[in-house]
Amino acid sequence: MNVVCYLDDHHESGSRLAALVQTYGSKAQVNICRTRDELTHRLLQPTQDIRAAVLLACDHQHLGLLLSLRDMLSNCRTILVLPDRDPFTVAQGHTLRPRLLTYMDADFVPLIEAVLGRIQAGCCPEVNGGHAGVA
Repeated sequence: MNVVCYLDDHHESGSRLAALVQTYGSKAQVNICRTRDELTHRLLQPTQDIRAAVLLACDHQHLGLLLSLRDMLSNCRTILVLPDRDPFTVAQGHTLRPRLLTYMDADFVPLIEAVLGRIQAGCCPEVNGGHAGVA
């Protein structure tokens, strides 16, 4: 399963998330992106074979970056970790149409693990015509 993951591994949550995502495939199948340029480069690859995008927005600056890439993420099964539970932040996060939306202050690792497991098992249908199935 090909997974792209955007995170800040200097943040404790980013390190935990990187370790989790790397268990879902070999290095060739998991791309850890730490900058906007790395993520953009991976999303623009001619072979759009990404089964899931795990995105950690540890602050509003990172969330803004992800929102700016919304069009490139439209065909991915997105898992999004938001920096807080503010209604405006949550509304912004929903514009990415994530399969799972969770928060930095939650124990999100088991949730992400469960959703990635369902995606890997093929339980999450493809994104068709801009409408995603429910994870």
